[in-house]
Amino acid sequence: MIIKLTQIKDGTHFFDGKDDLETVGLDKEICRDYVSTKVTVDKRGQNYYIKILSHVMGKFSCDRCLEMFEKEIISESKIIYTEDDTLIDSMENKNEIRYLKPSEANVDLSEDIRQFILLAVPVKMLCSDECKGLCPNCGKNLNVKKCECKTDLKDPRWQKLKSLK
Repeated sequence: MIIKLTQIKDGTHFFDGKDDLETVGLDKEICRDYVSTKVTVDKRGQNYYIKILSHVMGKFSCDRCLEMFEKEIISESKIIYTEDDTLIDSMENKNEIRYLKPSEANVDLSEDIRQFILLAVPVKMLCSDECKGLCPNCGKNLNVKKCECKTDLKDPRWQKLKSLK
C-alpha cells in the first residue's frame, strides 16, 4: 500500500486498501487471495503517526493432527515516519520509527505490512482448541475416529523417579 504524503494535510486521515499477495511479498502457498489493510495517518508537522490494521486468510497445517485448515491472521502495528533526526535519536524502540527524506512524496507500507503479518502468525497452529491430535501408536486422527490402542503407555526410563514418592 502506497500513501501519497503530498496530499496529506495536518490531522487524521483514513485509507483502506486491498493488496495482492505479491505486492506485499507474502507466499501464495501460505496465504489466500489478498491482504486487506486499514491505515490511519495522523500528520503533525513533519511527523506521520501511522497505524496499520491488516487481515489475511492463511492456510496452515495443524501442529497436533496435521490436517490443513484456514485461519484469519490479524496484525496491528504503529509506525512513525519523520524527517526529524532528533525524534529518531530520542526514541527507545528504533523499530517503530522510520526516517523520511524531505523529498519523498510517497511511503510504501508493503514491507511493514508483510513483516507485521508474519509476526502475527502464532508459533503453535491448531485447527481448534479441542484438537485431539494423532494417536502416538497407530497414527490415526483422533478427531475423526477413536482408535483401540492403549493410551496408558509407560516409559521404563521414568520408573526410578516414581519410587521417590
